[in-house]
Amino acid sequence: RTSIDPVERTFCNGWNPSPLKEKPMTVYVLAQFKIHNRDQYEKYATAFLPHFAQHKGTALVSDENVSVKEGIWDNTKAVLLSFPDEAAFED
Repeated sequence: RTSIDPVERTFCNGWNPSPLKEKPMTVYVLAQFKIHNRDQYEKYATAFLPHFAQHKGTALVSDENVSVKEGIWDNTKAVLLSFPDEAAFED
């Protein structure tokens, strides 16, 4: 090992960090869509939520009154979802 190897580093108080372990990374999904038929959308949303929960998903934000700061947004709704890792998202 060379003196620049991160495993060889020692910090000023003598503490040496343990080797880095790969941790799962949260996956965020931004869904933007137009609602053309409110009744049909409500049926979809009701059926979607139990399925979504099975995949460890969390709805962080759901908004139909989006404030656009730049550009044009012509959708009806924005939803920000999170999953604990890529496997949960892909499942």
